[in-house]
Amino acid sequence: NTSDWAASHAEKKCLQFKHPLLVSAVCTFDDPYYLYYVMEFSSGGSLFDFVVSLQSLEEDLVRIIGLEVLLSIRYLNDTK
Repeated sequence: NTSDWAASHAEKKCLQFKHPLLVSAVCTFDDPYYLYYVMEFSSGGSLFDFVVSLQSLEEDLVRIIGLEVLLSIRYLNDTK
């Protein structure tokens, strides 16, 4: 459907940006049923898995993670 295509196209566009705090798509391809993304390898895993693996977060670490997330969002917003 058209809204699925538009959402997929927007996601693909975001994944093509180059930024040190963002994982990028290397390429995309599709078949009649699915759209596939080939992503850069992230040896450290996802931010979500990292946060969940910790028992608790120190305030300084929360500040660093929050700043990196905000900088990433700002970059995506500024690079339309």
